[in-house]
Amino acid sequence: MPTVICDSSGNLDDGYIARFGSASNISAVRDATTGSFMNNSAQNMSSMHGKAFGSLYIYRCMANYDLSGNDSAGDSLSGNTVESAQIKVTTEANLAGVSNITSQGETLYLCKTDGFGSSMTTADWNALDGWVSSGTYDGEVTVYGTSTEAAGSELTFNLSSEAVGDINSGISAGEDFTTMVLTNADFNYLTGTGNLGSPTASGGFAQFDGVRYISKEQSASTCFTLHLTYSSGVSENAVFFGTNF
Repeated sequence: MPTVICDSSGNLDDGYIARFGSASNISAVRDATTGSFMNNSAQNMSSMHGKAFGSLYIYRCMANYDLSGNDSAGDSLSGNTVESAQIKVTTEANLAGVSNITSQGETLYLCKTDGFGSSMTTADWNALDGWVSSGTYDGEVTVYGTSTEAAGSELTFNLSSEAVGDINSGISAGEDFTTMVLTNADFNYLTGTGNLGSPTASGGFAQFDGVRYISKEQSASTCFTLHLTYSSGVSENAVFFGTNF
């Protein structure tokens, strides 16, 4: 079956934005309006939070899907109506050593964004639909779907009716569909033991709770992939994040 993958040289594929700062001032890190750094060309990307050398770090993962081209069967997306959709991605194993990254089996929130414009930048740190400047995002930020953290596994996000509606709108307009994945502690602003500023993982110089995803740069077959079921009864096809050829 043909696949549609992103342009590896483009700015709108997959990546992460991270923010760091003093672990003694969690809100200044989490509630910032811009990230400290980003990467959209790494072999993997993360949704995680933790501490390194006394600083708090929070990572948010992003993926962009170009809906202006063809699906993995080589058929034009235009003219089709999506009935249901999922996003699937494979995660890396837990990491142990100088840095420790450990899945805690918690909820991951796949969120709607306000779009990334022509490229992803650190300014997209708070590009969440319904973003609020403090406190929990629950009931504020639009959630497209959830999944459960698991290392070395395929994760599935079953997308909401709103997500399906936005996908259909994107197909009709030939536009992008963008998402951002946050950890449970980040989304709900949890600051107690084992959460932001106090990770469960231990050892080494850095301890992080969360997961690392395989990026398109590492594998086009196990990266973030949008699976569509058309209302016409066409069998499921896959649309990989990014630019379609």
